[in-house]
Amino acid sequence: MSTDDEFIQTIIANPDDDTPRLVYADWLDEQGDPRGEFIRVQCALATMADEDPRRWDLELRQARLLRWYGWQWWHNAFAPDARRPVFRRGFVEEAAVAGGEFLAQPDHYFGLYPLLQDLTLESVRPVHLPELLRLSLPKNLKVLRIGSTPLGRLGGAAIQALQAQFGNRLGLR
Repeated sequence: MSTDDEFIQTIIANPDDDTPRLVYADWLDEQGDPRGEFIRVQCALATMADEDPRRWDLELRQARLLRWYGWQWWHNAFAPDARRPVFRRGFVEEAAVAGGEFLAQPDHYFGLYPLLQDLTLESVRPVHLPELLRLSLPKNLKVLRIGSTPLGRLGGAAIQALQAQFGNRLGLR
């Protein structure tokens, strides 16, 4: 396991604690990786009051870092037309992706985004149902949404099967 992986595993084990994130940010800085600054900025913003006078500068810095480097941090892995993922405290925690592409290799995507908590699968078709029902969700994924899908095309039995598989983590639009 690489040093980077060790840091990530520590963060996964302590998702609500910023200390491992900030230690990782320091290590990234030592490697010359601008993501270290991004993690630090987002952790500061997460605990900062809206009226804090430092907030504006940090939000501006966050936006610049995302504009300059964000494409590297989400790897454009989901699809070129995917909506930009939501980063929280330095990691992708929310993403919307094309269902078929994601279902073709879910472990790959869960590996790229180990702190993903909210995933929307767009354009799910009846042909995707078998893969969707076999999908094993990591414990940190709190919400799986099936979006922009004509649910009637999936059928009532399919929707019931999805609800049985994913329980209260499933969101249907």
